[in-house]
Amino acid sequence: MAVLPVQLIPPTFPEGYCPPSLQQFANDLQSGTQLSSGISLDTLVIADTAPADHSKAWFKTVGGIVTAASKLFVWSTALSLWVAPNPEQDLSARRLWAGALGAGAGALNEYDGGSTAAVGPATGPMWEEDPTFVGRSPMHPGIIPTANPAKTLTVGEDYGEGAHLMTAQEVAPHNHALSADASITNVNGSIKTVTTGAGGPGLAIGLTAPPSTDLAVVPNAFTTTQQAMPVIHPVRGIYVIRRTARIFYVS
Repeated sequence: MAVLPVQLIPPTFPEGYCPPSLQQFANDLQSGTQLSSGISLDTLVIADTAPADHSKAWFKTVGGIVTAASKLFVWSTALSLWVAPNPEQDLSARRLWAGALGAGAGALNEYDGGSTAAVGPATGPMWEEDPTFVGRSPMHPGIIPTANPAKTLTVGEDYGEGAHLMTAQEVAPHNHALSADASITNVNGSIKTVTTGAGGPGLAIGLTAPPSTDLAVVPNAFTTTQQAMPVIHPVRGIYVIRRTARIFYVS
């Protein structure tokens, strides 16, 4: 909402002033209050419609009333439009957006006075989706205490993964059960071969025994696929938006 630089100066009542009623006091207070402003009405038009004189500033009202949409416009000779700058000119600013993207009532293109058109100084959307946050949650920069090895996150840096394929070093110690069929073959009279049955763990295991009963375990061929496990913390979908290159509101 635009604010005019004005000041209300209350009246000074004489010593012993005593109004006969509250209504009289209100009337005296209103009639004695003065309005002071550094803006001359010679250079400012306060009206619902734009003035014909482009040398003056225009404070737009609605039905003669100042509303949240009221702004102080000036005539841009370069654009041939009445324009008012968007107060958020910092392109590093970000906001969260839970509405729809694209065009239409309530959609992002028309948010904050924007429109569906090519972006220019006074055309197009005011805000747009920031694609660098797609599939990622924002995190304050600094040391991440749970990272191993230690990690210091910087502004604009991507870090982390949605799913992780564990390495051999990350797998906890564990045991596998061995299944085998009844086929045992003598080799050179002292080495025996045990073939694991279907669904066996497929591990080669060396067994120590007297020479005449040594076993060589030959696993059956089988295929396994290593699955990445999700490591995503609980999240809720919401867009991160940023300012476009559009500068001005128009009227």
